Amino acid sequence: MTTTSRYIIVKQEQDMNVFDCEHPLCERLHKKWIQGGICHKPRAPRAEYVIVDTATDERVDGYDEAFDTKREATAALTRFLNLLKKGEQQ
Repeated sequence: MTTTSRYIIVKQEQDMNVFDCEHPLCERLHKKWIQGGICHKPRAPRAEYVIVDTATDERVDGYDEAFDTKREATAALTRFLNLLKKGEQQ
């Protein structure tokens, strides 16, 4: 298994409808979605990207954070792979 195929970027989506509305003007602007004092306005899912080691199915050590964009995750994965190459060459 090559190092490039061992580490992958995985998109994880969170259902934002299970969280309370944090809009500062929720009571005024979301009137039609408020039921029983709770805002039920539909929200788009939030996506985040993580780097996963396919050998362990866990996040890569040192890269536990989730990235907001795939571009950020790809850049972090590239840096990680470059560090691995430098370690193998020494």
